[in-house]
Amino acid sequence: MKEELQTKDSKIDELKQNPLLNFDDNDINMSDTSFKALTGLNQDQFNDLCSHIPASALRHTDIRSPRTAIACLLIKLRLGVSHQTLCTLFSIEDVRKMSRILDSASNNLLQRRTYSLHKGKPLVKPMMVVASDGYIISAIGPFLADRTNNDAEITKNIIYNNKEGITDWLRSEDLIIVDRGFRDCVKDLENFGYKVKMPCFLKKGQSQFTTNEVHQTRFITKIRWVVESANGRVKQWQFFNKTIPNSMIEKIGDYFQIVCAIINCYRPCFIQDTSRDNEIAQKMLKLADETNKIKKFVENKKKYNKVSWTAKEANDAALDFPKMDFNELQE
Repeated sequence: MKEELQTKDSKIDELKQNPLLNFDDNDINMSDTSFKALTGLNQDQFNDLCSHIPASALRHTDIRSPRTAIACLLIKLRLGVSHQTLCTLFSIEDVRKMSRILDSASNNLLQRRTYSLHKGKPLVKPMMVVASDGYIISAIGPFLADRTNNDAEITKNIIYNNKEGITDWLRSEDLIIVDRGFRDCVKDLENFGYKVKMPCFLKKGQSQFTTNEVHQTRFITKIRWVVESANGRVKQWQFFNKTIPNSMIEKIGDYFQIVCAIINCYRPCFIQDTSRDNEIAQKMLKLADETNKIKKFVENKKKYNKVSWTAKEANDAALDFPKMDFNELQE
């Protein structure tokens, strides 16, 4: 029994010296695919990120190196794992040593102010300002998610209080693309001299959009899709896709900004070639002026009660339907 205990103790000491994950060396024996799955970055990008952290900002301690501390944070944000899981991966004994966050009291007021009627659960809302090529210009917040903090009210708070100097780098006549959730702040943005575009709303008694309204909404979608794609990149970091304890709320804004900065630095912009923008825009405007032939055809049939709908299999509907490449789909 004594020999068995000594063997176990020896293995435990060995694990402490050689944890399952070790990020202390610049050349880590791990594929870039595995490295990116854990941290969201490949090895070169991780080394580059660590090189920008000054020694005075993140010192070496007895339980971890600066590189290990950065790796722990990235894995926490990327995978959303528990502190205990991180302790296991990095052979750290005490969960409290893994956490550098001061515990904050959970109270009923906080639960009420963060409760979202739309989502049906407590949450906080960060806000991103994204350029038309997908570059994240600013990450602001988080904000409480109760009824007094919808997208429009948050936007008003940002512009009237000049958060992050936003009105200093926005200029009069700049075009701001928003979705329908921002409808109550459109006038406020226009009062600052900005042009605002938003998808159309169905009017009272209107069952569907007019052809012109459909085209105007498509013009907006053509530009605004990069915003949803930027949101999608952030949500790949599972920390933001899971329930977060109240004790971590004070750090969410910092973590959100870190992830946005990493995305800007190490992920390409969605739109990189703008050489054909004017050509594509002119083509869209020209097509928008054409008659909706399908609508006209159906309306003519309705006059003579000759409209009937039948189920069709996609494979039989258009055998010669063209296959489009990515550039054609973009157009």
